[in-house]
Amino acid sequence: MKLKIKYAVFLSFAFLCFNAANLYAQGTKTNEALLDEAMKNIYSNPQKSIATGERFLLKKGNNPILEYRYLMLLAQANVMIPDYEKSLEYANRAVKLAEENELFPSQINANTFLGNHYLRLNLEEKSWQALERSEKIIKNHPLPDSLDHIQGNVFLLRGYLFEADLKLPQAINAFGKAANIFRKTKNKELGKINLAVALTHKGRVQLQERELDSSQFSFEEAIRVSSNSNQNGVDAFAYLSLAEVYAKQEKNEKSNQTLFKALEIAQKSGQLELEKEIYKLLSENYFKINDLDNYSKYHERYLEALKKFDKSQTKSVEKIAKTIETKKDEGKDWTAAIVFLCGLLLTVIIFLFFRSNRMKKKMNP
Repeated sequence: MKLKIKYAVFLSFAFLCFNAANLYAQGTKTNEALLDEAMKNIYSNPQKSIATGERFLLKKGNNPILEYRYLMLLAQANVMIPDYEKSLEYANRAVKLAEENELFPSQINANTFLGNHYLRLNLEEKSWQALERSEKIIKNHPLPDSLDHIQGNVFLLRGYLFEADLKLPQAINAFGKAANIFRKTKNKELGKINLAVALTHKGRVQLQERELDSSQFSFEEAIRVSSNSNQNGVDAFAYLSLAEVYAKQEKNEKSNQTLFKALEIAQKSGQLELEKEIYKLLSENYFKINDLDNYSKYHERYLEALKKFDKSQTKSVEKIAKTIETKKDEGKDWTAAIVFLCGLLLTVIIFLFFRSNRMKKKMNP
């Protein structure tokens, strides 16, 4: 899957735990403060955030809402390593905990997170199912105005899915709706960071549609918002996206200047996937202006970053594949029975179809 989905699909949930749970959390000030700090470190130091979350989960008798927030912290932080298997494990635990305690806004958030995760793994059908669960919960348990940003997250996921299906006008519309919600939300901290995400994705789809002026406007607004919110991951992605606009406008020098800003931010926050994409575009720009020394330099760095990232990602995806295979083996008896019945039904349908055709031919010689 391309960068448009693969990397930034999770950015909107970096501060997922600052949602409905904040309105009800009963944890100690120490646990709250640790959680807040860990959430802010997700991009810059995800391993530290993971260590904080794992220490909390070792405790007994935790408040379910605070525990939910820590589980989502761990789900998000493990994406950044990346360890997708662990991330899925924590997200599913969060869904189960939210269902057991009838935490409806939390159920929406966790399911929406899972939808994004499945989309990253190219499991679009499961992603749509997760989106439908979120929307069904919203329909049955309407969100108060104070939690309108949760609806914004749902629009983001819908936009990602439309983008993945190459329904680009619908994707632009969905990201625009998300941006409007985040501009107006009462949760200002969450609104700012997610506004930058929505604008960046809207801009990237506009870029695919060759709407260069519109996409540039979206990226520049995203950078203003993310820079003021000190969110390195979003900021670097928006700078990279703006650099792509300049490259398409054949402003290669300006594109490179923007890429170096993105690279500085990405290196601070340890974003391997962003780094490799930055190196790739730098090499392409230098090739276009016939600077072959710098082309070779950054193309080599791109290949090194690609190898490093793919090795980490492949290892994690292989773990998930093994888990899925194990589950398939456990249910293989049921699967065999279902396959047999489906085959039998298909045989009957084919028989009836051909018999009907023969009867029609006899009636109409």
